[in-house]
Amino acid sequence: FETIFKNGDLILMKENIKSLRQDHYVEVCVLDTWCRILNLRELNKKPDMPFRFFGSSYSSMHSVPMPNENWDYEKKARLFCDGMADDLRKAGCEDKLEDIDMIMFPVCKSEHLYVVSFDFKEDAIDILDNSSVGGTKLSKYQSQHVHL
Repeated sequence: FETIFKNGDLILMKENIKSLRQDHYVEVCVLDTWCRILNLRELNKKPDMPFRFFGSSYSSMHSVPMPNENWDYEKKARLFCDGMADDLRKAGCEDKLEDIDMIMFPVCKSEHLYVVSFDFKEDAIDILDNSSVGGTKLSKYQSQHVHL
């Protein structure tokens, strides 16, 4: 197996890249690698440019309730904060929390992948999704983004 990317504990193999083909499920390590690369790029931007942080699937995976799951907000919040702290540390951004203008989190729910974006400068939350499934945000996401 050929290694394409390695950074800390994150390893992306050539086989993982094949999951980007049409009619395949994108592997989590592909998504997390892209988040890590984007975070590393953010560290090299000019100070006057907006600073964005890209959370990994690990930081957001505990934030979406599963069917028939007892929702324990305190436990979920703790898992989310632990995941975020780990993401920030691995990206070298743990000392830049106050500088972050925008945070984006990948969310996977029932084989549907989308990104929730929190823009602190504009005081806005948005959902980035290329799904062709129509409908309102409430019907499409079933208010899952509220929990984030």
